[in-house]
Amino acid sequence: MSQGYAPFPLVDFDFNNVDLTTNFIDNPNPLYTGQGWGTFHLITNSKDGTPALQFNNVDTFISVANTVSWDFSSTGFTLQADVNRYTNTDEDSMITKWYGADYFLLKFEGNSIIFSVRVVGDVRYSAQYNFPDNSYLHQWHTIKATYKPTSATSSVITIYWDGNNVASYNVPSATLMPSWNDVKVGNANNAWSVFNGGIDNVKIWNAVV
Repeated sequence: MSQGYAPFPLVDFDFNNVDLTTNFIDNPNPLYTGQGWGTFHLITNSKDGTPALQFNNVDTFISVANTVSWDFSSTGFTLQADVNRYTNTDEDSMITKWYGADYFLLKFEGNSIIFSVRVVGDVRYSAQYNFPDNSYLHQWHTIKATYKPTSATSSVITIYWDGNNVASYNVPSATLMPSWNDVKVGNANNAWSVFNGGIDNVKIWNAVV
């Protein structure tokens, strides 16, 4: 950041005080709280030693309130989470705003991480990192993905894995598709993309950090 500081995230889910009766997810910014769906379990072996949520690969996901109208074309955005993936046989969505004509998707697919954006004209561009093996499974890692407008007609998307820049793609547009859906954690609005494993410390900024 040129300002010399990082802005506060719009979403900052640490899952330390989850009510598993109501599946309500607290957030320091009360406008963007989370609502869990399905049956969650808390796990305590997270990266920072605090509680994390276990997603069951069947029906668990979080919907983030009041995010339908988000438009980050001019500001850029950053997605970040600690993740512990259990298998590499499915599509495991992490943080998404994708169903229909929405504009970002961060997921595992097979033995890869894919970060996609959709720009006007309904065109999809992706950065992809392919793991050399499956030794990353059953371990906690930090993933970050950024979308950064670089001019009026271009942008760049980047994937960071445990702090390392592992993939990027130059997008020939700086105008994201209009927004239609709330942000989801652990799913991309379909039955085959529910995350299988643990997720913790989910953060979303309307800036590149």
